[in-house]
Amino acid sequence: MQIPIGTYLVHPVHGPTVLVDVTQREIGGEVREYAVLEHVEQDLVLQLPMATLDEHELRPAMKKTEAKDVLAVLEEPASGLSLTWRRMRVRNQAKMTSGEPSQLAEVIRDLRGKRDEKGISPSERTMLRSARARLEQELDLALDRDASEVVAELLDA
Repeated sequence: MQIPIGTYLVHPVHGPTVLVDVTQREIGGEVREYAVLEHVEQDLVLQLPMATLDEHELRPAMKKTEAKDVLAVLEEPASGLSLTWRRMRVRNQAKMTSGEPSQLAEVIRDLRGKRDEKGISPSERTMLRSARARLEQELDLALDRDASEVVAELLDA
């Protein structure tokens, strides 16, 4: 997999990163290439083997057109409010693990709807904050601006 230096990639767990270097390291007598990824907001550096980069489920950062679709999800009515706490948590956890922006937006939308209708637990509040932070980081890149204001306007409306 050839990726140009400076490419923004999204790690499903850590969020948006930028490829800053490709280095070679000798491990067990074998020289391997590693992608050096820096997180865009945190002081975090990931070094992933180039040979297994596909297995890490990295994906390109979303484009501006995709960002508009994701923001539209936040404006839709909440779903799954009749699910039990456990089922909703399992469903939302799977969406969080995917790291896909549209899935994160669904988690935010649904937890916000539940919060407004009947309240949410402390763990759901934590999940809501986490989903919002991860989505805002990626929207920042796609929209070339501070997305926290955009998301706040949608969520507080």
